[in-house]
Amino acid sequence: MVEIGLRSLHPLTAGTNHNKLFCQYDSALGWSKIPNFLGVHIGAEYSVEEQINSQGIRGPEYSIEKKRDEYRILILGDSFAEGYMVEFNELFSQQLKNRLSKEYPDRIIEVINAGTGGYSTDQELLWLEQQGINYAPDLVVLMFYQNDIWFNSQGWYYRGYKPFFNLKNDTLTLQNVTVPKPDLSNENGQSLLKELEIFKRGQIVASKLKYHLTKSQFPNPLKNAIQTKNIPSEYSVYRKVGNSEVQNAWETTRHLLAKMKQLTDSIGSELLVFYVNPREELYPVVWENMQATYALADTTFSVSTPRAKLDQVCSHEGLLLYDATTDLKHARDSIKELNEMLFYTLDGHWNPIGNAIVGELLQKKISAEYIAIP
Repeated sequence: MVEIGLRSLHPLTAGTNHNKLFCQYDSALGWSKIPNFLGVHIGAEYSVEEQINSQGIRGPEYSIEKKRDEYRILILGDSFAEGYMVEFNELFSQQLKNRLSKEYPDRIIEVINAGTGGYSTDQELLWLEQQGINYAPDLVVLMFYQNDIWFNSQGWYYRGYKPFFNLKNDTLTLQNVTVPKPDLSNENGQSLLKELEIFKRGQIVASKLKYHLTKSQFPNPLKNAIQTKNIPSEYSVYRKVGNSEVQNAWETTRHLLAKMKQLTDSIGSELLVFYVNPREELYPVVWENMQATYALADTTFSVSTPRAKLDQVCSHEGLLLYDATTDLKHARDSIKELNEMLFYTLDGHWNPIGNAIVGELLQKKISAEYIAIP
């Protein structure tokens, strides 16, 4: 009630929401982070400053030219990669850089995190083609999340319209370009960012209050969900046997991954696909509540379907897949006694603990299999 009252002081206009924070319309990619921007992401469980450099990448300025003896890692992905829910130094990519730099003090280690919230594999491939290859990475790490599968075959996402590839006769054809502009007619000529800043003044108080009022329900964020059979489209990838739309999404995804490997091979870079486990796969209670909410029967749906299918796709295309599920479950159990989790409860992304653990796992993987000691 308090949150509704505070929001009514300055109502949230249609199309103005957290998904669009710090992003601008991009005719080629749908949206991209605003260059030279500094702002604060505010959620019920965090308040995080994000600095975006002149190239639209979170963090400091990165030189296009590599230094001698520099080992350069480029991170691609969505909001899990961008990690606007944690401070920059807490982000898994910075944890990775710090750990590798300590392990290899005589080498220059650079980790460039180009993750952008809402991106799918298609947008990540396009960004890599247009900008990423200029950084000449030694290793490209693709953070792959389950909703990438569905949205790889869609021309829209919650942030707005997006490009996508149409698959026909084993050939990918880029569609929806130039990407249609979002409808901003409801802004009445006001700056979208200004509108958001005004809104957040009320939101920060209300959301933090809501967090404390609901804290007693943790770690079961869907405890009081109302059962519905309107299954979100992206959840269809959990089907054990996909329908024609899911099968098309998977085939499109397979071709996109193969094309990304061809691109990285062409510039002498290695490609590592990191599977980002959704929270429901590491915390069974979340999956149980999803099943109850959307009537996801065990006979038809499985939380491990996307991971198993991705393993098949990567094996077929000769892609290196890092499935850290076992390691993350072990980490989950090791911190359980401390009443800690890998994810935020309301937000659903990695918290600082989750980021630190993922950074450590990647450091061990890359150190063992990729970095060549001169």
